[in-house]
Amino acid sequence: MDNSDLSAFFDKVDKYLIEDIKSIFSIPAKRYGRVAYPCLQTIVSGMELIGMIMSGKEGDDAYYAFWQNLK
Repeated sequence: MDNSDLSAFFDKVDKYLIEDIKSIFSIPAKRYGRVAYPCLQTIVSGMELIGMIMSGKEGDDAYYAFWQNLK
């Protein structure tokens, strides 16, 4: 995968993740059941995906790799 492919891939991932989060936040607020868990799940899965791409590791190791490289 060359840099333009990688850039296009991250552009798509960013758009899908951001739009998913916007959709979640557009759900009317209630005292309980505000769908915070799916929002958190979307963010954490994106972090794991980026860590996996950066490091070639999976699961907790990919998530940790993301945090190690966060600047």
